[in-house]
Amino acid sequence: MQQFSRKSFILAIFILWLTNVCKLQNNSRQLFFSEYVNEGDQLLARYQYKEAKYKYLLALHQITSKHKEYSKLKLKIWEINHNLFIYNNDSIFFNEILNAELKTNEDIIQAYCLKAMGHLLNQEYEMAKTYLDKVDKISSKLQNSTYYLTLAKYYAYKSNMPESTKACFKALNDAVKRNDNLQISNIYSKLSRNYLHESLYDESIKYARKSIQIQKNSNLINNLGQNYEVAMYYFYLDSTMQDSVLYYAKESLNYAKLSNDLNTQIYQYLNLATLFAPINKNKALEYLNEVNNLKSEYSIPLHILSNIDLYLGVFEMENGNYEKAIEIFTNLKDRFADQSRSEEHLCFEYLSKCYLL
Repeated sequence: MQQFSRKSFILAIFILWLTNVCKLQNNSRQLFFSEYVNEGDQLLARYQYKEAKYKYLLALHQITSKHKEYSKLKLKIWEINHNLFIYNNDSIFFNEILNAELKTNEDIIQAYCLKAMGHLLNQEYEMAKTYLDKVDKISSKLQNSTYYLTLAKYYAYKSNMPESTKACFKALNDAVKRNDNLQISNIYSKLSRNYLHESLYDESIKYARKSIQIQKNSNLINNLGQNYEVAMYYFYLDSTMQDSVLYYAKESLNYAKLSNDLNTQIYQYLNLATLFAPINKNKALEYLNEVNNLKSEYSIPLHILSNIDLYLGVFEMENGNYEKAIEIFTNLKDRFADQSRSEEHLCFEYLSKCYLL
């Protein structure tokens, strides 16, 4: 009996020791997790996407899919991937978030929206709509701004600007209620692009300026590159304001680089190349070379590659190489016929200008 009690006592001490070791390990893991997430958030706030992603991946190693922050951390990494033009892991992220034990309705909606965005950027429009339709009811019930803004982007890709704008204002209602300045700025920026495509230039610049003001008041820069690009197009309409066009083009590129906005960087390098084409061909070629550098470093989505070709046609036109430009626009108009009516219209407009010149 005494021997049995001694063994029980030793076993109890061992279990107590093991329990304490496990507690210390869990506390240590939680400490490292919090530290890595905090470091990642700081890097993300400075738009250092690759560095932030590395810290978040380290944080993930400290937890399991049962952790309450698991799905939100996965969503952060997924968004970073999209900012870096990485879409090949979308299905993996999507399944991991849906299978996570402690996910919210907002997490689910964001996952469906990110999956839809991946399809949109690869011109798989109906597939994108399928994912958006699956969360339509729950998103409408919650008036979720992420859903409505993604829906707005879908309609914009389909060249249905009135429906896109309608979805933007639904997104705005939710963002205003939550006092989410970043999302409000995102929505204003999208509205400015929509009105630009509809040739409603005064409305376009109005919302671009609204977005710029919010960004400056909130000490943000993520949309400034896009908004200054809208301002560039606005002043481009006035032949007496070409100095302003160049100023806003350069400011747009500057902010796009500061916020690691690859999409705007590409378009501003192309805009600057076409602006310099008639006056400084070497400078124009330098900007085109920057586009080629980005193309070699990142997997550029299909719709951006098509638009790059459109800009190259404009570049050739501005250089007086009309036959080459006509060849580019002729090939592009058939491609855009299935992709984007607004870009198809531009091809015909540029073809007309080339023949006239």
